[in-house]
This record gives sequence, structure tokens and C-alpha cells, in this order.
Amino acid sequence: MHRFLIALLMFHFVSMPAVGSADSIKLKDGRVLKGKVVERSATSVKFLMEGRSTNATLTLQLSDIESIEEGLTVREEYEVRVKELDAGSYPQQLGLADWCLENKLEQFAVERFKAAAALKPAEAKPIQALRKLGYHRVKMTWLSPPEFMRELGYEQKDGKWIHPAESPYRNSLGELTASEAALATAKSDYETAAIQAARMKVEADFAERELTEGPAKIEAAKGETQAAERALREADRAAIDAKLQVARLTTLLEVEEKKEDEGLPSDSNAVRRELRGARNVESTAQTALELEEGRLARAQAELRRIEASVATSAARLPKLKEGIPAADEIADACFRRKADLESKVNALRVEVLRKKEAATKEIEGIRARIEDDYGK
Repeated sequence: MHRFLIALLMFHFVSMPAVGSADSIKLKDGRVLKGKVVERSATSVKFLMEGRSTNATLTLQLSDIESIEEGLTVREEYEVRVKELDAGSYPQQLGLADWCLENKLEQFAVERFKAAAALKPAEAKPIQALRKLGYHRVKMTWLSPPEFMRELGYEQKDGKWIHPAESPYRNSLGELTASEAALATAKSDYETAAIQAARMKVEADFAERELTEGPAKIEAAKGETQAAERALREADRAAIDAKLQVARLTTLLEVEEKKEDEGLPSDSNAVRRELRGARNVESTAQTALELEEGRLARAQAELRRIEASVATSAARLPKLKEGIPAADEIADACFRRKADLESKVNALRVEVLRKKEAATKEIEGIRARIEDDYGK
């Protein structure tokens, strides 16, 4: 079956017009173009570049052209050769067919090979050439690849050749494609359900640990909070004492400085030294107070977090325990569906291969009967 499709593709390409060229344009840059001059003007020419499968028209400026030599295209030369051909001459038919192949005129080569085969049916060369070009002889008539496909029973639908014998195979293939898509969805559903069930179990375990360890954590957090409160009170007293000492020494320094101004004996220098020390103590006490305030704030926040976590776990645990069996059931159902679809897909793959082989065998049998009945 694949050989027929390959031959059909070959036929598509060799059936396209390919005329070669006999006009020759030599450009000033040294390039030589082959094709056909199709139009001229005072400043340019339009030149048809003729190839095997496509024809391209170029507009060339006369200023870029060194010379133009006109002649027959190979298509025109073929028409001349056909007129001079002795239709009853096997060598001439075969020779013209070979010439057509050399000049990429495959569609005309087919006509000449057919004529040569009709003149000498026993000769192998034209038959082999036609077969190489994808043709088959049925009821003593040479059929092109599309014609042979139709003779085998193929129908062309949406640009594809389909044989009735392939219907069971194609139906099973469609079912396999749908089942594979369903399997992919089932796998995704199972993974989602299994992850959800596992997540709920992890959350339930955490909630149970939180409820078990929560009271002790709360007591520890309360103890830390109380210790922070005591430390804060002590730091507050120390800061107040330091402030009072600074205030007392500041007042005393004012008195000593007044004595000094009045020329009386004064201890101002000693008071100043003591005041500097008191101010350092005050700064240290204030820093300690701020640290203890931060410690207390952190301890209180931690206590609130633990209490909230325990409360959340206490509220969530019953729902989790209630939902876990349902989540497990959903995951199990998804797993069973996935397993069923895996079995179905595996069976369909075997069935598709079997039906494909059966269809291929039936089509090959039709081909064999046609060729056996009408010769090769």
C-alpha cells in the first residue's frame, strides 16, 4: 500500500510541465540563462526560466545583457520530433521516450513508452520504464498511479486515498486516538486526586501533633512572656533610676558652677565627671529597656501564633479526618479508571495493528489478482 502512495507522489511531480529551454541569454556578469523570451521592450525583456516543476519569469534589463540567442524550447522541439516520428518504429518511439526523460518531459515520455510497448509487448525496456514511472497495466491498459489506485478500489477523500478495506482499521484507529486522549486525562486526574489525598493526610498529621504538643508550647510561650515582662519591669526601674540620677547631678552641677562663678570653693569638676558617668548609665539603661520591650513583643507574638495555630488545628482536624476517606475514594476511582483505560489502549493498539495488517493483505491481494489476471 505504501508503494502505491510513493508512486502516486512521483506521478504528481513528473506530471508537472517541464519544458527546458532553447533560448539563451548571456549576461554581462558571465552567467548564461536558458529558457524562452516571452516579451520585449525598449529597455528590457521578459524571460521564462523553464524547469522541471516550476516556471519563473524574470525581467532582465538590456543593459545587463551581452547577447540573446533564440531557438526552440524542448517542448517545441518535441513537437517537431513527433511530426518527424515514424509511429510504427519501435526504436524511434523508444529513442524519443529516452530523449523526453533526458529533457525532463516525463509526461511525454510515458506516451512514447506506451507506444513502444504496444509495438513490441514482449520487450522489457518500455514496460520497466513505465513501471518505474509508477504505471501499471490492467486489462492490457496502462494506468497512471491515480487510475491504478481507483482500480484497486481506493477513493480520494479530503486529499487522501482511502480503501473500503481500511474502514475497520481506521475506525479502530479513531477509537484508539480517543482512548489515548481519555487516558491522558485520567492520568492527570489520578495524579491530582492522589496529591490532594496525600496533602490532607499530611495536614491532619500536623494538626494532631499541634494539638498534642500545643498545650506545652503555650505554657512555654507564657513562661517566656512572663519572664520578658519581669525583665522589662526591672529595665524600666533601672532606666528611671538612671534618669533621676542624671537629673540630680544636673541640678548639683548648676549649684557648683554658681559657687565657682561667685569665687567660692566648688566641686564642679568632680560633679561633671560624675554626670558624664550617669549619662552613660542612662543611655545603657535606655538601650536595655528597648531590648526588653522588643523581647516582650516577640514573646507575646509567639504566644498568639501558637494559640492561633492550636485553635486552627482544633477546628480543621475533624474536617480533615472526615474528608480523607472521600479523597482516598476519589483517588482510587481515578486509579481504576486509569488502569481500565490503559488496558483498553493496549488492546486497541494490538487490534489496530491486526486490522492494519488485514487491510494491507486484502489490498495486496486485490493488486495481485489484477496483475495475475491481466499480466505484468
